[in-house]
Amino acid sequence: MRQIVHNKTDWVDVKWTTGVLTHNIQKDGYSCGIYVMQMAKETVEAFQIPSEIIIPSNKHLLSELRKEMAVTILESSVFNPKQHCSLCGKESPVGSVGLNTWIQCSNCERWYHSVCLGMMKKEVHKWKTRKWLCVFCK
Repeated sequence: MRQIVHNKTDWVDVKWTTGVLTHNIQKDGYSCGIYVMQMAKETVEAFQIPSEIIIPSNKHLLSELRKEMAVTILESSVFNPKQHCSLCGKESPVGSVGLNTWIQCSNCERWYHSVCLGMMKKEVHKWKTRKWLCVFCK
């Protein structure tokens, strides 16, 4: 490695070697993102690159892993969950004019725009008197 500004180094002279990482194979046509994210997470968290990564392949465990990743991403973000929609991340939904109707999850207490959920105002008012669960808590 060569030295650059303030004793920082770059990777020009590093000799890279290739390797094979053993991992299980995705069994459906829609969980590729989970597999990529989990492999990246396990590789980054390991001190050395692991020789094997096992990712659950049944639908229930993949669903749980998907929720965990979503929660981690949301908790790591820099937005105020009381002022921003947990789906679109904005204070006001795109293209909205006037007052916005919000709904709060009874379990995690995240807020959502009714428009982002595809809910009509009537439906939102119905849920104000009942327990409503968001997509992460269902």
